[in-house]
Amino acid sequence: MIAAAKRLDNEGLSLRDIAAELDKLGHRNERGATFSPSSVRSMLA
Repeated sequence: MIAAAKRLDNEGLSLRDIAAELDKLGHRNERGATFSPSSVRSMLA
């Protein structure tokens, strides 16, 4: 999941777009919810 987020970040997508793409790929957070842009930012830090 983190690798997918980093790959999408390298493609120049916004945090919001990365969160949407992770959702399309079926990645969810520990509570089963979709990732928010701020959680994507934390993941990439």
